[in-house]
Amino acid sequence: MNAYITADRIGSNTGGGVVTFNELEALKSLGETVPITVNHAIPSPDPFHEDREILWRLQRELKKHPDHQPGISHCYAGCLSETVRWLKANNWKVTYTCAAHDIEVSKREHEKLGWPFAYPHLVDPELWKRYSQGYMDADVLIVPSSVSANTVTRQGRVGKVEIIPHGVNLPEKIAPLPSFFKVGYLGAIGPDKGLFYLLQAWKKLNYKD
Repeated sequence: MNAYITADRIGSNTGGGVVTFNELEALKSLGETVPITVNHAIPSPDPFHEDREILWRLQRELKKHPDHQPGISHCYAGCLSETVRWLKANNWKVTYTCAAHDIEVSKREHEKLGWPFAYPHLVDPELWKRYSQGYMDADVLIVPSSVSANTVTRQGRVGKVEIIPHGVNLPEKIAPLPSFFKVGYLGAIGPDKGLFYLLQAWKKLNYKD
């Protein structure tokens, strides 16, 4: 039996939702797979609470399959350190798609715009160690690019690192470009998403049309 584990909304209309859907489908192709996530109706800002909830849900689900044999458990992002520790202790192979953000860059971009960098688990050394331990304990850490691989190595999230791009779901039919169109931005607006630089570039280009 395999287990797919994440605190994200699998299949939601977000970047994480698309990646989790595709990863889950890939894991299902290898055999029976149980998806484990949190109760999104009761969100928690505490990443460690999510970890404890997921571990409880995983253990409860496995009790329904008393004859299961540990297989591959794939984790996606977030804090799953307690869950990974339990899985490893119970002979599961653990692969983990890492949230490979550059913390220093993210913090700098928040401060540049005057936004608080209110993520204590990313700036407090003890909380960071607890948060990232699952990445270090995984058998394979998966990142989407060479930049991400360099980032996690530099931050000490070391081990066996594999680069697997997230990919994209292309539409079956693409309409031709119209003769006139407006340029816009569709996406997250967090300080570390680069929207500030996009607006600067548009202003500098100063297109009249």
